[in-house]
Amino acid sequence: MNLKRKVVAVGAFLVLAGLLALAQSTASCTYTTFQYPGSTGTTATGINDYNTVVGYTAVNGALVGFIRWANGTFTRVNVPGASRTRVFGRNNNGVSVGEFLDAQGVHGFLLNSSGFHTVNYLSASGTELLGINNYNSSVGDVRTTNAQYGLKRWSNGSFIKIQYPNANATQINGINDSGVMVGVSGVDAGPGTMVAFALINGNFQQITDPAAPNLSTWVSGINDNQLIVGTGYSGNPPRNSHGFFVVNGQVKEMPTPSGASSLQANGINKGGLIVGTGTFSGTQKGFIAKCK
Repeated sequence: MNLKRKVVAVGAFLVLAGLLALAQSTASCTYTTFQYPGSTGTTATGINDYNTVVGYTAVNGALVGFIRWANGTFTRVNVPGASRTRVFGRNNNGVSVGEFLDAQGVHGFLLNSSGFHTVNYLSASGTELLGINNYNSSVGDVRTTNAQYGLKRWSNGSFIKIQYPNANATQINGINDSGVMVGVSGVDAGPGTMVAFALINGNFQQITDPAAPNLSTWVSGINDNQLIVGTGYSGNPPRNSHGFFVVNGQVKEMPTPSGASSLQANGINKGGLIVGTGTFSGTQKGFIAKCK
């Protein structure tokens, strides 16, 4: 796979058709928050076009996944025998993807109508699946002793390994039906080291949130209208963060509501609903945001 690098500011990153230099602005957003019953912290990671939300939560000290249906009810997702389960994406076919931890290490999984299916890159532990499109192509990463590689997994089970140029840590977080992928390089070191990107037809386009310090942008998802969502970070732990999205080539910063902090925008559906997590009145909750 011939991978090339191209640097583009998020404010000039448009919708695949071309490049526009439009001004940064602040969006108007309405937030609906939710919390998994009995949990101490809820993170929403993905949403499909039926407004079904997936994520993970802490219950009795353990991380478990969940599916939140459009009517507000929950289904718990826990891989049998796992000490940790996290769900990161769900497509319109009802297929969810994520990762789990057991005695052998970290593994990716697919969850469909027939149950759980473990996914390992070349039979190695350290695999995560972080996003899926409606053609059942999924993306994620695999960690080896010396490096972390991005992954694309086709619906037939074959893989492509992806690495950002001159990097030893790459993670692919999302993919849409056009095959455009978004991800991050330098993912473990935190703000000041992260390079966010879109990968289009083998070309990397670096994405920068103008409201975040240099190399402190994270991108998490892309929908079929080519809208990208992500998070800008600042400072060392405890970090401050805010969500943003890109529409018609313009960066839209998501405002932080009164009494809230540390917003992260993690996923977006074709209707433009954004999901994520944040601290609201002292409690970590998931959110669904409608922005314009």
